[in-house]
Amino acid sequence: MAYFIDIAQATKENVSYRNTLWTGDHLQLVAMHLHAREETEIDNHSNGDILLSIVQGYGLLLIGDQKDRMTLKKSLTRHYSIIIPAGTYHKFINLGKVPLKFHLLYTSPRHPAGTIHERPKDAIEV
Repeated sequence: MAYFIDIAQATKENVSYRNTLWTGDHLQLVAMHLHAREETEIDNHSNGDILLSIVQGYGLLLIGDQKDRMTLKKSLTRHYSIIIPAGTYHKFINLGKVPLKFHLLYTSPRHPAGTIHERPKDAIEV
């Protein structure tokens, strides 16, 4: 069934670190919220690409081909979209004083449908 959403509004309204909004067989939509100076762990999605779009705030994206070699640093601001290819290590840091809010489209679902993590420490995957 089709899914309709005002993604910018849903992303702005999200107050959870991670909120899995929709999960299909081949695609997943997730809203993220990083508090001021909060950051994600270094991550790598080997099974699919990611499209990320910033809705609010200012941050930094670190990207690399190895976990201990994050060679690209890119400032993130509202209206930016970034494609992160499968197998690329990445980390997000909120550099601003307001929450950094963004949403992600995973080309292969990453989290169980309906997953909500309130804080980054809740999201550490076993």
